[in-house]
Formats: sequence, structure tokens, C-alpha cells
Amino acid sequence: MDPNTHAVNPSPPLTPQMLVLADPHINRASQKVHKNRPAGSYVRQLLQRDYWIIQNSQPVFAFGTLENHDKRLKGGTGWTVQVALDKGLHVLIFDIPTLACTVPFITTSARTKGTTLM
Repeated sequence: MDPNTHAVNPSPPLTPQMLVLADPHINRASQKVHKNRPAGSYVRQLLQRDYWIIQNSQPVFAFGTLENHDKRLKGGTGWTVQVALDKGLHVLIFDIPTLACTVPFITTSARTKGTTLM
């Protein structure tokens, strides 16, 4: 190993009890992104893990693809951004296809009923 580099100390694995603590945040995000909470345990665990990844992050940098119609991030990244916004974290989004960086804002319009990314 190069003496000028430092080994990264991995975080300890998340316990089942820790994973379950993310569920209320995932449930709230599911309402705001208008998607059903994942039924499968694998996808649910990915979202639970993402909750813990952003837990002590400031700001949150999200890289993904914005959906054109609603201007929402696709996939699990969109869920994680919503959880971060619900926690009051500062979020910066980089839309990979357009190479654009944006900051989400919260809207109260009846059409979206949640977070719209602009």
C-alpha cells in the first residue's frame, strides 16, 4: 500500500433493529413520491440502507436521471432524495443525461402533493 494513502475504515454492518428505524421515513417518502412501498425485502433493505447513508450527510449529492414530466429522480435515488428533504437536509442533484445541476424545492400544488425538482 502506498504510504500516502489511508485505508478506509468501513462502517459496521447495520443491524435489523437499525434497518427498521428507517421504515417511517421510507413510508413518508413513498406518499410524497407517489409510489408504493416496495414489497420485496431486498429493495426495502436498499432503501433502509440509503436512509443510514444520508443520516449524517450535509449536503447530499444525488446523481441520477430526472423524469421529464414530474421532474423527479428515477429509482431509489429519488426515494433517498425525498427522505433527505423530509429531514431538512440540503440536496444537490446532478441530472446525468443533461449534465445539469439543480436544487429541489418543495411545492404544495395539488398536482404533485410533494417534492418537485427544478
